[in-house]
Amino acid sequence: MTEFAIKFILSKNAVSSVLPTVISTDEIETFAAMSDGKYLNSQDMKEITDMYNQWPQYELKASLQTA
Repeated sequence: MTEFAIKFILSKNAVSSVLPTVISTDEIETFAAMSDGKYLNSQDMKEITDMYNQWPQYELKASLQTA
């Protein structure tokens, strides 16, 4: 899921980098390998956008708390 999320973000034309939280050198290597240029194609991006647009709107019901 992490790889999918990162590749989804990197598939956006306006995004050039992703800075995930890294806790080990192994994770740095794993995340770097995900930046291989093999991102989601336009059809995949369209399908994801279409699914997202079908979800009902969420109304934020919490209010800002002040001290």
